[in-house]
Amino acid sequence: MWFKTGMEIRDLILALGGPGPLGAEIGASPKAVSMWGTRNEIPAAFHISVWRVAKRLGVNWAPESASGLDIVGSAL
Repeated sequence: MWFKTGMEIRDLILALGGPGPLGAEIGASPKAVSMWGTRNEIPAAFHISVWRVAKRLGVNWAPESASGLDIVGSAL
């Protein structure tokens, strides 16, 4: 799946399993993750964690701040 930066965050969250599973995997509450969808933004503190989940699940998404970068090796 392809999620360009700026696309709806709620769609990304659903592609990553929904607020509960995603939150459990990255250490955020389901309510907090759900609010990211409402606000259409992911807090910077969670960009790398969400990116790792997206890479593992084959969802092609990266935060804007990652332009030109990639997660490799043991970071997944």
